[in-house]
Amino acid sequence: QELGLSGSDLVSLIKKNPEIFGSGLPTRLLPGLDLLKKLLGSDEKVIAVINKSRWLYVTTSSMKRLSTNISLLQTFGLSNERIMKFMLGNPEKLMADPKLLQSRLSYVEEKLGISRALPSFIHAASVVLWSSDSEVEKRMKIFKSFGWSDSEISLLFRNQPYVLNKSEGNIREKLEFFMKELGYTPAYLLSCNTFFTLSLNKRVIPRNTMLKILKEKKLVKDKLSLITIATYSEVRFLEFL
Repeated sequence: QELGLSGSDLVSLIKKNPEIFGSGLPTRLLPGLDLLKKLLGSDEKVIAVINKSRWLYVTTSSMKRLSTNISLLQTFGLSNERIMKFMLGNPEKLMADPKLLQSRLSYVEEKLGISRALPSFIHAASVVLWSSDSEVEKRMKIFKSFGWSDSEISLLFRNQPYVLNKSEGNIREKLEFFMKELGYTPAYLLSCNTFFTLSLNKRVIPRNTMLKILKEKKLVKDKLSLITIATYSEVRFLEFL
């Protein structure tokens, strides 16, 4: 309650984490909260983290692992602000085995060519954390089968690391549509990498069909591109129509 949790939020936390009542207040709970607050800076952000998933920081070993991983990220040059943002978005990933986390950070930098200075570095590490090298290689081979060069694939992963999180089937289906049906080149797709984050069947294909109809009826200018209307929110798209 002192943190600001009350009502349904407090009930939800206790239901998810009944082990709280078996943890020592001065030995585990308060040190865990102090560690989170030291990193995150406010009670509100601490609440955001513990509400996002099961509270993973109530044991001595958990706090040690969290501290080790934070120190590891700092040695890779990440500022406390970047670590805080990563933690708010991926609290459970900061509880990964430190050896695994270090190996994936090195893989992103050395094998994928994403500099630790780039904002996408930590996101790429997050995506490949639970993926093996062979799984990432299989995704890269799909791009190569569509004529992408190593440098183009590397640039795509740097600019849109969440492509690495897509299944092989998802990647192949999108490349089939964009490159074979629409005739887009790797260079164009690199400039419109948001395409890879959008649902093909729920967003891109329906809006492409609508765009073709509108152009056939000369209701829009020919230069209007699919990427423009594909990235509209649903409300904005309906306003456009």
